[in-house]
Amino acid sequence: MFLRKGNNHFFIFLSIPNMLDILAKTVAEYDFDVYPVDTCPLSKQGWDMRSNKLKCNKTHGYHCVPNKHLTSLTEFCYPKGVRIPFEHGNCLELAGRGTLNQVSCKGTFSNGCPETFYFSQDLYKHPKCLAINTELRCFDADVECIYYRMLENRTEKVNTNTTVNNGKEDADYGKRVNECASPIATILGVLLGLMMFINLCLVFYLIDKKKQEKRGVNEMQPDKLKMHIGEEHALTNDNDAGC
Repeated sequence: MFLRKGNNHFFIFLSIPNMLDILAKTVAEYDFDVYPVDTCPLSKQGWDMRSNKLKCNKTHGYHCVPNKHLTSLTEFCYPKGVRIPFEHGNCLELAGRGTLNQVSCKGTFSNGCPETFYFSQDLYKHPKCLAINTELRCFDADVECIYYRMLENRTEKVNTNTTVNNGKEDADYGKRVNECASPIATILGVLLGLMMFINLCLVFYLIDKKKQEKRGVNEMQPDKLKMHIGEEHALTNDNDAGC
């Protein structure tokens, strides 16, 4: 599907499923047949040709206006007649279940807002009321609406990118932590094993030292006994000599 934006043309391709989806939603929203179109007629001749194509009549007059969401232009045979009067300073939309509704453009349009009273069948005389940005859901001439919608979209995009980047950073950080943790765990394991080995060696050393000390004490006791006996024997001899 191709869409027209103001005096400049730009083309947006919509796949067949998207077109069918728009058509299904449009039909379901209204109490009579409504058809999405790329553009609305911008002349009386074009208006009459489309009216004949849809087989509209004096009781069901041909109209072409934006839908209530500003996501598509729509054409239909309006069951409430052909010449519906509307005040100046307003464009039109198909609202509710199928009612032509005024949309104020006074003070919001940069240009092209109807300045005089008009009938709905003459809406083609006010092309700015038939030029919409379906992506931003704004009239092309409503600069303020376009600005704020673009700002909203940009904010959403930034938030989405931030979330994605944060998720990627978290994943990278987790990967780096795992990569660092692997050699650290290996080093800690080696150190722990070394400490256990040193502790075991120290324990065996202390046990062996204690055994050696005990063995030395046992070997010294007979020598001390012999010395003690020798001293007593010498003392006895001295006493005998004195007598």
